[in-house]
Amino acid sequence: MSSPLKNPGTNPKVSQLAIWQADKSFTDIARPNASESEALGILISVHFEWAGAPIVEAFLAALEDANYHHLREIVLLAAQEDGAI
Repeated sequence: MSSPLKNPGTNPKVSQLAIWQADKSFTDIARPNASESEALGILISVHFEWAGAPIVEAFLAALEDANYHHLREIVLLAAQEDGAI
């Protein structure tokens, strides 16, 4: 299955979720410029009911998994300073 969104990932099931969220979140005009990353970010935000702590926790886990350890530490410090976690 080919994603109609920009920058598709490698997991077709995750792409399906992104497409589903994009259909709900983006207008017909905005959708052609939307990326899977944006749609998945919105999906995570909605899933956690816009609560900062679990959204940041998911982002930190993704950075850790991708071996962006330094960036993870910067985001963690910023989130702590902001009171998000």
